Amino acid sequence: MLIKVRRPLVEIFILLVLGLIVASYLPIDFTYLNLLEGVVIILVLIASYLWKQKSSKVRAIVYFIIFLLGFVYLQSVELNWENDKLGAVIGDKVKLVAKVLKASDKGYSKEYLLTDIRITDRGIYSDKEILLSAYKIDPKLGYGDIIELDTRLELADAQHNPGGFSYRNYLKQQGIYGVAKVNSYEELRVVANRANFIMRSLFKLREEIKSLIQRYFYQPYNYILEALLLGDKSLLPDRIEDNFRRLGLSHLLVISGFHIGLLSYLLYLIGKRLNFSKRLNLIFNLIFLSSYLMITGCQLPSLRAVLLIFLVLLGNYLERRIDMYNLLAGVGIIILLINPFSLFTVSFQLSFGAVVAISFLTPVISSYLPIKNDKLNNLISGSLAAQLGLLPLLSYYFYEISLLSVLSNLLIMPLISLVLWIGVFFILAALMRVVIIAKLLAIIIKVILCLVLKIVNLIADTFITTLLVGKPTILTIVLYYLIIYYLVKVFKPRLIPYSKNYKLHSKVIILTTILLLIIQLGFADFNGLNIIFLSVGSADGIYLETPYHQKILIDGGEDGKEIREYLRSRGIRRLDMAFISHFHADHVGGIIELMKEFKIERIFYPPTLEEDELSREFFKLAEDKEIKVTKLCRGDNIRVSQVDFKVLAPSLPLISESSANNNSLVLSLIYKDFKVLFTGDLEIEGEERLLASSANLSSTILKVGHHGSNTSSSIGFIDKINPALAVISVGKNNYGHPSRDVVNRFKARGIKVLRTDYSGAVTIWTDGQSYRYEEFLLNQ
Repeated sequence: MLIKVRRPLVEIFILLVLGLIVASYLPIDFTYLNLLEGVVIILVLIASYLWKQKSSKVRAIVYFIIFLLGFVYLQSVELNWENDKLGAVIGDKVKLVAKVLKASDKGYSKEYLLTDIRITDRGIYSDKEILLSAYKIDPKLGYGDIIELDTRLELADAQHNPGGFSYRNYLKQQGIYGVAKVNSYEELRVVANRANFIMRSLFKLREEIKSLIQRYFYQPYNYILEALLLGDKSLLPDRIEDNFRRLGLSHLLVISGFHIGLLSYLLYLIGKRLNFSKRLNLIFNLIFLSSYLMITGCQLPSLRAVLLIFLVLLGNYLERRIDMYNLLAGVGIIILLINPFSLFTVSFQLSFGAVVAISFLTPVISSYLPIKNDKLNNLISGSLAAQLGLLPLLSYYFYEISLLSVLSNLLIMPLISLVLWIGVFFILAALMRVVIIAKLLAIIIKVILCLVLKIVNLIADTFITTLLVGKPTILTIVLYYLIIYYLVKVFKPRLIPYSKNYKLHSKVIILTTILLLIIQLGFADFNGLNIIFLSVGSADGIYLETPYHQKILIDGGEDGKEIREYLRSRGIRRLDMAFISHFHADHVGGIIELMKEFKIERIFYPPTLEEDELSREFFKLAEDKEIKVTKLCRGDNIRVSQVDFKVLAPSLPLISESSANNNSLVLSLIYKDFKVLFTGDLEIEGEERLLASSANLSSTILKVGHHGSNTSSSIGFIDKINPALAVISVGKNNYGHPSRDVVNRFKARGIKVLRTDYSGAVTIWTDGQSYRYEEFLLNQ
């Protein structure tokens, strides 16, 4: 007789998550929040009455109450966040008193997590957290230190571009309200210490373990071991972290369920060896794992793993039937009640997604794998299950998927498991000052880690390890999981092979797959010209896509980072052409970096009076990458499908005054009746030469020269162009860009001005006659 397993916690978790998701898209004010709270109370009373009446409607009402509770909870936390008293002093220089929660070393700076913020002269108190960065100094602060600080409170940088990263949201999801920094010891004073004895002891133990690792290991093994044992990868070399990510091994460098599971198994073996009872084993695990959780910084994947293991042990102790999905949902509910923003973090989604995928898919994959060895079968099928289950999430957040994840995990996971086990005994031996054993274990760990790095580097350097797929839509992700779910229904082994729902499941799979293919490969909703003025700080970076999808870049910012992430999010691996306006770092620096990663067919550049280090680096790299480079002067013309680029400047002889800026490449883009003028960093001397020429400067859109500097955009030049819209590419700077006078010149003529520091990326769509634009930050 088959017994259907009821999973009430799964139902509660799903409804709670739906409420949180809807709340994130539909913000409300306090009036509506109070109204909804009243609705919840009324529904609870109705549900209580129907429960006593044993009505069948009570289930639906309870479901709706749980959904509303999720909605109200997130809205309440969000409104509390937005109206926190710290908001009144953001951007101000303040004197504050705070308590240190955590300290970390970033190499170039020390970071401290502060809470219990008091701004004494304003009478402000907040229980929010702020992140303090100390540059050029090492104040050696520890847990519980009460500090007095002279600083300026700021909000972290928001996301400014499609595909970009929002440091502000990242910190918010961890409960961190803002950021501050100090550069001298005079700005910071320790006035007391109010540390909890247990927590202070655990943090002291953490620092002692770090010190022991530094003593017994040299770089990079000390940094790898800190990541594996303490969850601190802040000093891990970028090359190592990048190679692990490309091979789908990133989970090995954080304290995840893999690490906690191994540690728990080790504790089980110790308990078994000491003949612990179930009760004593439960207490032993709870104390040890909780302490380890605190030492490693209570990271979300490790919190999930510790809670799950504890609930499993508790179930065994109480002799209750264990349902993994129900337990996992219970853990998820606990974490979301602690911090509802956790739902929107990458670590929450990947951590819970991996467990669900392995539990759901492994039995099916295992039954079809032609491998007789159970351990090897489970290892391969588990790796495949995790890869299949997390594929759309990894694509959504990282824009690529690992092609060698299963193979890499097969090779590396056993070695890392060995390092973790030996590492635990090394720490114990080193703490107890058993030097001979500690040295012996350290040598063994070094040998294994050396082997791990050689294997990882060999695979990463020899093979194509990742496939850039871009960022999928939410609908694509939903359809993917729908297909996976019904595939499992079809292929799941049964005592009776034929299911009456087999044909229905097959039809759902076929229809969903067709819909997914249409979305991914189907019809484009716009076939005109698309221009994006990306927000790249006080630099220029403009991406264009023509009606026939040729991909073009004009300048690349200073380091190309923002443009790189945008291109990756679109799944773009190559550019048809790029233009360099001139050889200043804030224009060509990013182009040089992008040349190293992306295939660029052709690059155009202006003549210069003299070569410098940047231009030499550019030409050397172009030669190495076999990229065709072409010099442009006034009168040249490049046609790309229906789009013309007319070169208006520079003209010979070149201008000697402020030569790089005044000899910028000036391009007039013409698409049917729509025109854009790109002026690089052209200054007044260059503008005067253009005005004296017979060039037709009239344009619909103007890319304002030199980031809105008062050395550019003369009145005569603006009047000659007469644009409807002026875009200024600018960020935080010490030059006063854009000049208020320049902005006022445009506004006085009724010209709309958009600044990338205020608007974020500015996207323009045109069919050649009319156009529309969108400001990324406003749209967000």
